[in-house]
Amino acid sequence: MDTNGLRRVARTGLKDGDFTLWDIWIRFSSYGGDADVLDIEAFIHALHSLSESDVLVLGLTLEELRNR
Repeated sequence: MDTNGLRRVARTGLKDGDFTLWDIWIRFSSYGGDADVLDIEAFIHALHSLSESDVLVLGLTLEELRNR
């Protein structure tokens, strides 16, 4: 998974108002992601890494949010 691309998608969606950080975390958590909302925010801004499984779950989450 391209983490820089994932971060770019998340930052763009947040900036454009397509979704909020809360939207991301709620869906991420419901799909079984383990990271908390602060970990997600730090990952989006390249300040923290996530486990490989959480990166995959975040990718699915962002794909769904972009396509709703």
